[in-house]
Amino acid sequence: MFNNPTTPTTNAFSNTAPLPIPKLNLQYLTLHDYLLRNFELFRLESSYDIRQDVEDVVRRMGGIVGRNGNVEWTGWARMGSPISRVSF
Repeated sequence: MFNNPTTPTTNAFSNTAPLPIPKLNLQYLTLHDYLLRNFELFRLESSYDIRQDVEDVVRRMGGIVGRNGNVEWTGWARMGSPISRVSF
């Protein structure tokens, strides 16, 4: 989500123009083409919104490195909760 070059960063995206999707310079050829483009736009906008939410929570939590090398959270965020590990 954070390394994807097609999803704009917070500084570069001002929400004044739609996110880019591949263009054919033609009208939609089929219903499948229309649905595929809408799905791709939905994926881009969703990943951008999730990334903004994660950045906001991490900023509010105020993480610092403690004496033993672990991250200690000094702030508070309603949507932030500690996790022991991440699995994909």
